[in-house]
Amino acid sequence: MEVVKINGNNEPGDGYKYRGRGAMQLTGRANYQAFEDFYNAQNDDEIDIMSDPDQVASDPILAIESALWAFKSKVLDRMDVNNKTSVDAVTKKINGGKNGLSDRKSKFNSVKQNVDCD
Repeated sequence: MEVVKINGNNEPGDGYKYRGRGAMQLTGRANYQAFEDFYNAQNDDEIDIMSDPDQVASDPILAIESALWAFKSKVLDRMDVNNKTSVDAVTKKINGGKNGLSDRKSKFNSVKQNVDCD
């Protein structure tokens, strides 16, 4: 069996084991490891999501924390986000494509009308 080595996956079964989970679909061995390292550096109660990645789906706190970590590392650390930043630009940083872009724009505009971000 050939292993497709993307997202840090390097063992047979990694693609399924480290599939998208959590509020922002944490995906890939490298991202799971980076989130675990970040979490454990910030918290006294260490987690081991590498051996039990389902925690990211089953624990609501980890689901949200992994999403916030992913947003910070993929968006905030890589671009100047301000009131002129487009949904397209943020989407490209997060998933590299335009999957679900029109739905994402619609939801963003709905939230923007109801949340004072200024």
